[in-house]
Amino acid sequence: MTLALSMLLAAALTQAPQIDEALLENFTWRSVGPAGAGGRVVDVEVVGEFPFHIFVATASGGLWRSTNGGVTWEPIFDDQDVVSIGAIAVNPSNPDVLWVGTGEANPRNSVSWGNGVYKSNDGGKSWVNVGLENTHHIGRIAVDPRNPDTVYVAALGHIWAANDERGLYKTTDGGASWEKSLFIDGDTGVIDVAMDPRDSATLYAAAYEVRRDGFSGGDPETMTGDGSAIYKTNDGGRNWRKLSEGLPESEKGRIGIAVSRSDPATVYAIVQTLTTVPARRDPEDPPPPEKDKTLEDGGVFRSTDRGESWEWMSSTNPRPFYYSQIRVDPSDPDRVYVLGSRLSVSENGGKDFERMDIKVHVDHHDLWINPDNSDHLVLGNDGGIYFSFDRGDSWDFLNQIAIGQFYAIDVDMQKPYFIYGGVQDYCSWGGPSATRNSIGIAGSDWHKLMTGDGFQVRIDPNDPTILYAEAQYGRIVRHDRKTGQNTSIAPAAPEGEEDYRFNWETPLHISYHDSATIYAGGNHLFRSRDRGNRWDVVSPELTTATRSRADYRGGESHMVASMSAFAESPLDPAILYAGTDDGHVHVTSDGAASWTEVTDRVPDMPGRRWVSRLVASRFERRRVYVAFDGHRNDDFAPHLFVSNDLGQSWTSIASNLPVDGPVRVIREDVENPRLLFVGTEFGAFVSFDSGESWTKLMNGMPTVAVADLVVHPRDHDLIAGTHGRSAYVMDIGPLQQMTDEVLTKDLHVFELENAVAFRYHVHSDDQFLGEKRFIADNPAFGATITYYVGTPPEDEEAEAKIVIANSMGERIRELEAPASAGLHRVQWDLRHAPPPQDEDEGRGFGGAFLGPLVRPGSYRVTVDLPGRTVSTILEVEPDPELQLDEADQRQRTDTVTRLIPLQREAFEASERTEKIKDELEALVESVSKDEEEDELGLDELSESTRALAHRTERTKSLVNRLYRVVENSPFAPTATQMRQLDELEARVAEDRASVTELTDRTLPELEERLDDNGIGRVRVPSKE
Repeated sequence: MTLALSMLLAAALTQAPQIDEALLENFTWRSVGPAGAGGRVVDVEVVGEFPFHIFVATASGGLWRSTNGGVTWEPIFDDQDVVSIGAIAVNPSNPDVLWVGTGEANPRNSVSWGNGVYKSNDGGKSWVNVGLENTHHIGRIAVDPRNPDTVYVAALGHIWAANDERGLYKTTDGGASWEKSLFIDGDTGVIDVAMDPRDSATLYAAAYEVRRDGFSGGDPETMTGDGSAIYKTNDGGRNWRKLSEGLPESEKGRIGIAVSRSDPATVYAIVQTLTTVPARRDPEDPPPPEKDKTLEDGGVFRSTDRGESWEWMSSTNPRPFYYSQIRVDPSDPDRVYVLGSRLSVSENGGKDFERMDIKVHVDHHDLWINPDNSDHLVLGNDGGIYFSFDRGDSWDFLNQIAIGQFYAIDVDMQKPYFIYGGVQDYCSWGGPSATRNSIGIAGSDWHKLMTGDGFQVRIDPNDPTILYAEAQYGRIVRHDRKTGQNTSIAPAAPEGEEDYRFNWETPLHISYHDSATIYAGGNHLFRSRDRGNRWDVVSPELTTATRSRADYRGGESHMVASMSAFAESPLDPAILYAGTDDGHVHVTSDGAASWTEVTDRVPDMPGRRWVSRLVASRFERRRVYVAFDGHRNDDFAPHLFVSNDLGQSWTSIASNLPVDGPVRVIREDVENPRLLFVGTEFGAFVSFDSGESWTKLMNGMPTVAVADLVVHPRDHDLIAGTHGRSAYVMDIGPLQQMTDEVLTKDLHVFELENAVAFRYHVHSDDQFLGEKRFIADNPAFGATITYYVGTPPEDEEAEAKIVIANSMGERIRELEAPASAGLHRVQWDLRHAPPPQDEDEGRGFGGAFLGPLVRPGSYRVTVDLPGRTVSTILEVEPDPELQLDEADQRQRTDTVTRLIPLQREAFEASERTEKIKDELEALVESVSKDEEEDELGLDELSESTRALAHRTERTKSLVNRLYRVVENSPFAPTATQMRQLDELEARVAEDRASVTELTDRTLPELEERLDDNGIGRVRVPSKE
């Protein structure tokens, strides 16, 4: 492998300097949360007896499993090509056999797609994609309990275009092959399928005609049609017929189906029609008069004859395109739940519903009801997972998993810095990148900043207590961290003018040149010079997209688009860029006095595409990057470009990015102009050559949509906001130093970031709260030493050494390190070598002994390979939380300096006397009583040696105890500790004399007597 990597690097240097993914394996993402920020749960399955095996499918955060009733969770789908899940199913006769349908089937604006059906035969340890790759969104999977190799898959298909892979699929051979059992047309998929629990050949399928566009906000553009209907088969899908008696005659939309377990003749459907959702209207127009609801308005329908006829029960059907989920109590066919923004329940078969008063997040997508105990519920919603054991009267929130769906992130300049961002349907949040808590970053370390769907958060660089955050459609607030209060500062059109239009995620920016100046993007660009108190319109209308809907303004054509991206040049405040969701890019170089559209100058674009990102370079005044996301046009290719002339001409830098991964974000490094990062729908990538080639950057991060990336301007960290797994951090300091020259060297040591010799806080309030909580790792403590080996030693067994020396050249630590080709990272804990200790040291209270922390100052770090060495300097900074004067620091250092040799001597004395004691006891056992009584005196010597061994062991323990209490405190030793040190030095001196007497006089005399009697000698351990 070493030779192969060396050859790869050599080849890379003779062509484009593309970096192989294996070279970056030691650069790892670190999850930091938050977990309390929810994340949409779309399906729940529970199998087995308590402790229940629980499987939870998320919209964009993968599949999770708990085997202990929800105390802890593990992700079991992270290594697959996608992590957006639409449905899961478990083989009822063998719970190790799992089926996953990828691609969330809720056709919302931020939905992610999948690549077919996966199967596991070992409980999720391994997976195989078994086909249907182009179905994209799967709503339900049903497994035949009589023949588990027979499985049905409800596929919604592409939701931004016609797609012949829509429909209901069936396999009878465990996924080896599939047949399309039910197909309506290219615009109509199947969103739900339900099986009769007593007759698996009888199934009900819900067909759904749906289409999204790029501008329709939360609801699909088309969500009803003639294709939507309920179908039934009695022969396992060979023949289907449409059910209609008692159902609405008008166009229908999304439909959910549930069959009663206790009475399979009872079937429920929740049906959307054209009039279920009120028609959109101009807010200036008065609402139409209310009218009584009828079955043509949709709602809950019930059949008591297996779907042959239906009775309209009520109009209950909240936001049907997003929910349409109905559940029946397994033991009571009249108790029905309808999921929606709130959870509602009916005790009379759906006639009357009551909203359940529950203290959980809104937007419910799945409810599992224990078939053996219907008081036991598992609820999945936009906030995560909840348990109830009393039929919904009370709930437990299982917030141990970080599945937040970030849209955007930002960072501040605190130490350690905080990360901020907005997540889908669960507010805007802020939390630390690291803590002084030894257990890590807890869920409680994160806090909310704003309610609603969270999006962009911006922090005033001169006053970190002032933040700006925005929720959906331009709801911008200024947040005061000192008081925790918000002030609404959203731009608003004057009376009589057309309302401003804002995107689902509104571009928001604090000027690099004046922190009182902020920008917001709508259908115009808005600028405020006074932190949002007053706004000016500084651009013309930037969009051109219009739409005409029969249910809106009488079919009048109206504008629908808005800004989706904005950039200000860090080098010139007069240069601004604006991008829109209908594919326009505009630039101004005179501070917004005039604008030029440069969209048509972008080459080889298949049409107008949503502008997902604009980034103005911090290195070249006229350079700008643009990313287009075409998935809303059923175009999944990456469109990524750079311009070096203010957008007058563009060059593609999509290069070798995956052809099916739209780009959500591009980010330029803050130090290295050739270093670029992108976040795509399926992960992060890095380029070391200005975008000529890209390398996957996903160690430690699952396959997840990377919605935003930020390079911290001070701390050399890359921060990722993922849309499904919350936030991640990676130390990229060495990557910022990677150049072609570095890759030509035999050995290179990267510059080291300053390290802080701090101590974690002694106690934390949540140290002993068990495992039912979220804890993220802090960064590795100390200094991360990174070096590159271009040519490894000829001896494959050779190792590298890392030697740390202080400013006087004294060697204080030596670490072992690999010498193979590649990039290596070794952690130094900023400590001297640990003192000698027993093998079982650390099993008791206090843990193993560590070497003392080094004092602040300069240290030379040398990487030593056979035949070559390279050094660099590390600066160790003092702990900013500690205020110690020089005298106290010196006294502490002097005390530790006295303790280290004392501890070593006490340890050696104890080791030697213990071994001599064992030798003498063995000798006593081997010598006859007569010989012993005659002249050897072994009993008396053995007893005195046993007493000395006990004393030296006690001395070692006392020295160790004093070392621990002095070393574990950053403060000067107390007077008591100094007195104990004096006493221990005297005690060690006495032990030294006793051991010397034993080894230099007593034992040699014994040896003479043993020689005279022809008896083997005692082996005296050496001091080494």
